[in-house]
Amino acid sequence: MCQNPTTAGDWIGELAEAAKTHDQLTLKREHDRVRETQVIAANSQRLWERLVATVEGDVLRFQHEFAHDPKRSLMLERIAPNGFRVFSPVFPGVSLHVQLKLSGEAIEFKYCTVPGG
Repeated sequence: MCQNPTTAGDWIGELAEAAKTHDQLTLKREHDRVRETQVIAANSQRLWERLVATVEGDVLRFQHEFAHDPKRSLMLERIAPNGFRVFSPVFPGVSLHVQLKLSGEAIEFKYCTVPGG
């Protein structure tokens, strides 16, 4: 049994349309990624300052809420203009290092546990 030539050829058009849609979505995603990077770079210092202020406020609240429990002590230390560390001075403890990259396009987080000794 033979198929109608117009019906048999429709899969090519559908494939081409799917490829075109895929290419358009890929282009849009790339455009969105570039735009996001530009917005972050343009606003990175302001966003960084808001992040630091939020973390400082959270650490102060934590210190206040758990002032009676020395095992839950938590400290914040500024490491550099674009870095800070949140840590527990009690062993075993935890430490979180946060650094805004010089490009302003990324924030690096390093979390580690500090074993008791």
